[in-house]
Amino acid sequence: MKHEWIIRASQIGDLMTGGRKKEDLFGETANKKILEAVLLKKYGIEPKQDTNKYVEKGIENEKSAIEMAKDNYGWLFVDVDKIKPRLVNDFIAGEPDVLTDTVLADVKCSWDATTFHWTLKDGDCPNKAYFYQMQCYMWLANRQEAELVYCLTDTPERLIYDETRREVWRTMNLPENAEKSEDQLHEEIEERKRKQLTFGGVPKEKRTRRTIIKRDDAVIEEIKNRIIEARKIYDTLKATI
Repeated sequence: MKHEWIIRASQIGDLMTGGRKKEDLFGETANKKILEAVLLKKYGIEPKQDTNKYVEKGIENEKSAIEMAKDNYGWLFVDVDKIKPRLVNDFIAGEPDVLTDTVLADVKCSWDATTFHWTLKDGDCPNKAYFYQMQCYMWLANRQEAELVYCLTDTPERLIYDETRREVWRTMNLPENAEKSEDQLHEEIEERKRKQLTFGGVPKEKRTRRTIIKRDDAVIEEIKNRIIEARKIYDTLKATI
């Protein structure tokens, strides 16, 4: 019988974490995700949304990142305004950023030039959670490879302003700023932040880095077995809390 808990592909990385002890199959992060799923299903309690400036930039810049990758890699028939398809099987669900007859891809927006993967090569995957996520997308879409693309997009004005205000508050009472007005300090910091967080001086073709990740059926089987074990804990929790 089909289980009621279908895990999102973006959460699989958390579920794959093990405990500190060898006998602990699931770690603290994984157990937290299981508990959140039970609380949502049984009592309608929404999990806390873990958001931060990095996540917010990724959400706000998703379309511009896809457009940049589309131009750089010649993705045909990719419509950035198209609603992302939701794929689902008996274990997982996911919405890859790009899915056409020829392209399966997900884009990630780097926060700044120091976190952008300038030397990324095919097969590299700096983030283990993203690797599991891409395996899930290939499983769902029945594909043999997927593209993970890091994009260096300009930070939205709102986030530049937030970063500026935060540093103004942090530094305005320092001795070296004693003679500066708040407006003057704001102007200086905003100029510096804008240089750090916008990248018009970098050619567009240099602002994406792509890695092709191959499907690994052994990893997919590992994910499937992990979900089966997690569902056992889910069922026990649901019956007892």
